[in-house]
Amino acid sequence: MGNDKQENMGVKMEWPTFEVSEKPIDVICKISRFYGSDVEFVIAGGGNTSVKVGDRLWVKGSGVALATIGEKGFVEMDRGALERILNTEAGGDREKREEKFKADVMAARVRPERGQRASVEVVLHHLMPRRYVVHTHSTVVNMFTCCEGGEGLVRELLGEGAIWVADVDPGLVLAQTIREAIKEYAKKTGKDCPRAIVMQNHGLLVCGDTAEEVKGNTDWVIGRLTEGSGVRGQGSGFGGQGSGAFGEVQRMEGARVR
Repeated sequence: MGNDKQENMGVKMEWPTFEVSEKPIDVICKISRFYGSDVEFVIAGGGNTSVKVGDRLWVKGSGVALATIGEKGFVEMDRGALERILNTEAGGDREKREEKFKADVMAARVRPERGQRASVEVVLHHLMPRRYVVHTHSTVVNMFTCCEGGEGLVRELLGEGAIWVADVDPGLVLAQTIREAIKEYAKKTGKDCPRAIVMQNHGLLVCGDTAEEVKGNTDWVIGRLTEGSGVRGQGSGFGGQGSGAFGEVQRMEGARVR
């Protein structure tokens, strides 16, 4: 990710330029299309993005592709309502909890007449303490999030720059889990936000108050994990016996399968 250009199905994309006069919604559209057009970051069109302005949040609508999203593809949400959802008691009945969560999220839309559905992770986007939030399903990141021993390797390679979040139910439970993890991170480091959040069996979450901050954090994660995995320069994808941290993962997995 160190190169600002990306090769995507024969189409070369460059990191967009941003004007000081641009509205935040236009900025998040450009960020979204940049990452959404890169197959290394989105699997089958997955991932979501958002932007906060005052007491409003715009999040990618469900079913909308990041690669082509425009302003109309975002759902305008009431942050006060999202905060109330975040503080809801999760409860023990998973089915009832999910039904209530979905209904509460629908009720938090500012323009329900448009018939849009917000991403299930909208409350998570709300709690992140920066203007722009980007959640992707990076191939490199998910090599670690979906492997045995991934947590230890991520902690080794990213150190205090990132938070690892264990696999939990998406939606309310994930948002509340990350809220507590950020609180603990702040107590430990004195910083209100890590450079990245790595979610087990899920993907990568980064945020920033500027587009460049988002890109800088993303590049840092991808660079460190790619270097640690031993994938760079192999020229054969992720096949074969790797070196470095990922080679260790491969050996562990091979031993476990046998």
